[in-house]
Order: sequence, then C-alpha cells, then structure tokens
Amino acid sequence: MKKTLLAILLGVGLLLAPMVEGAHQSSISSEDIMVDVLTSELGLSLDEANIVQNQWRAMENVEVIHKMIESDSKLAYVYGGNYLGKDGLTVQFTQPVKEHFSKMNGVTVEVVKYTYKELKAVHSAIDEVAKELKVEGISHVIQAAATDVISNTVHVWIRSMDKDVIASVVNKVSLKTEVDAKDAITFIKAEEINNATNIINGWHHADQYGQGATIGFRARRLNSGVWENGYISTGHVSTSSGQSVYDINPQTGTWTLAGVMRAKHDGGTVDASFIAAASGRTPSRTFMNGDSYAYVLQSPNQIGLYVESYGGTSLRTTGYISQTDWKAYDQGGNLIYWDMIRASYHTDSGDSGCAVTWIRYVGSASAVRCVTGVTKAWIGSDHNNSVYSRVNAVFQQFGAEDY
Repeated sequence: MKKTLLAILLGVGLLLAPMVEGAHQSSISSEDIMVDVLTSELGLSLDEANIVQNQWRAMENVEVIHKMIESDSKLAYVYGGNYLGKDGLTVQFTQPVKEHFSKMNGVTVEVVKYTYKELKAVHSAIDEVAKELKVEGISHVIQAAATDVISNTVHVWIRSMDKDVIASVVNKVSLKTEVDAKDAITFIKAEEINNATNIINGWHHADQYGQGATIGFRARRLNSGVWENGYISTGHVSTSSGQSVYDINPQTGTWTLAGVMRAKHDGGTVDASFIAAASGRTPSRTFMNGDSYAYVLQSPNQIGLYVESYGGTSLRTTGYISQTDWKAYDQGGNLIYWDMIRASYHTDSGDSGCAVTWIRYVGSASAVRCVTGVTKAWIGSDHNNSVYSRVNAVFQQFGAEDY
C-alpha cells in the first residue's frame, strides 16, 4: 500500500504526498554516475540513460525536502505535491516558497491552487459520489478516478460530459470536502477499460481455448509445503485453477506446455495470476528482446519515475508514472480496483500480465533493472497510458516471492 506522512498541525490532520515509497536509493555523486553503464549494460538509449541519470540525482533531494516539510508547519500547510521530470524534481506549494530551495540543484518550485491534502480529500469523496450519482439512461456514470499531481487536479473518468452532470459532481464533492472543487477535477470522457488480452501473438501464453496474455516474470509459491517455481501473469482470463497453459513460439507457431494455473485474482489492488512451471520448463529473468532483470523490487513509485514494460504484443515500451492511486468503479458505484499505478507506456491486446520495470542505482557506477509491477489495462482508445498492479501487492496476494 502507498505510504503517506500524517502530520498534525494546528489541530488539523495534514496529509503529505509520499516522497519516497518502497525501495531505497543509494547515494549518488556526479563522479560515479555513468551513462555508458546504462547504455552498454542495460541497453538504454542515450536519451533514456540521461533521463534516468537526472532522475537519480533528483531523488537524492526527495528525502531532504521531505524532512524540511515535516519539520516546518508553514511549508507543510501549503504543500501541493512533487514529481520527477526529465531534468529534475518539481515541488508544488500553494504559496511562493522558492527561497527555501534556492540552493538545491535540479529542484523547481511550482505554485499551484490546491494542497495535496485537498486533492486527496476530493479523490476520496469520489467514492461516495460514484454511488450517489444517478443519470437517466446511464448505469455506470463514474468509471475511474486518480489524483494527478502534475496537473494539480483529480482525474475523473465519466460517461456523461453533460454540463449538468459535471456540475452535480462538482457540487457534491465540494459539499463533502469543503474544497471548492470547480477547478480541482479534470473530467475525462470514459471509455471501456480494455484489459490487454485476446490476441495471441509473440511470446505469449494461452490456454487451449485461446485465452491468453503475456508471461510477466518468474516467481515461486508454496504448494502443500513445497516451493513451486513458476511465473506471474494477468488474472483477468477465464483460465481456471488447474488448467494447463501453453507458450507460443512466434516463428514456428508451436504450442508448448508452459505450466498449470495455480491461482489468480482480479480485483482490489491486484490483477494477476501465478502459473506453476511444467516439468522441464525453467522460468528465467530474460525478456524476449534479450533484456533481463536482476530481481523483483517495488520501485519508489515517485510521480514522473521512468519505467519500462515488456509486452508480448508491444514488446519493450517506456513511459513515466503519472498517478499512484488509480481506482475504478462498477455499475453500482462500488470500488472494484484501487491503489493501482498509471503510467505513460504503450500497451495493446495481448500485453496483459507483462512486467513493468524500473532502473535502480546500486552504487559504484552500477545499476540494475528491477520488476515493479504487472500490467492490467489501458483505458478506451488511449493505448499510451496503462495501469498496473504493484508487485508487493501481487506477492502478498499469492504468498509468492522472487527467487
């Protein structure tokens, strides 16, 4: 689950956006950051390597800023959020506070309208509004929501863009939060949440009925007290527990027994499955394009963090984390997914279950690629923004682990 800092200021609970979440970043100096390590050892392009290097440097300031805000009630009261860009870290406040950060390289201060606490209040209020809102002829008015720190608004995917419906949502949220929500919500026309399955193409896996997705990454899980090696993929397939799963050679079209579905889950914080490897099959750390990962480790989930995905259809695509609290509702307005990550990498049919990775600096001019998530879906026609489950939640769901 996402970690947040709760400070009590002037008798009011003040929620601060997470600064560093998950894995620890080693200290980085300009002397030991080497772009050629990222290009030669991990296969990044020069532009990608420079972005990752700049983000590493910026992340060193995150903990420092976190402590500054925690210890200064005036800063905490006007704090709006923070995010990584290609060149560094942007920290948001609702009032000018630039003098506090003038000596920090790579840190930009941005003045915004809403505090992070206000945005989270709006985000939470959508849960109630999704149940209450009734529009004639539309059974599923609010589809999804997520806090978008970069735009300083809450994104709400809604099926009706009628001005009266939008005004009703704004009014209900404002009454519930005491926040003037007129400019706090960005309304987006909702389309279907497209789970990225159906097409069996490339190094995918599938059951005998053609229900398939992408092999994500290897893991192991206890079965009757014995560790079973296997791999993680998506949970939104009809393949049932105990059913055989096959992987497909794209050159020959040959289907080979890959394993047996042991467990799957599609809801809440997790859309994933665990497939136990068949006898004679050994799950690896290598992706179909030749890249490999070192281990599974939850990323810091910092807004703006550079990530990669390895889909069976789209192959390797890249993007940046945009939202860390994406959630979706059913037709009755009930939450069905929550606390998922949304990022700007491309997915298509057949990519569900693919691994999402990040680049971790480990010191001495060395870096490794780590798996941080499992791809779920894209929304509507927007294939360039995808949603994934956090790897920690997936492992917890299945009692699985890296090996």
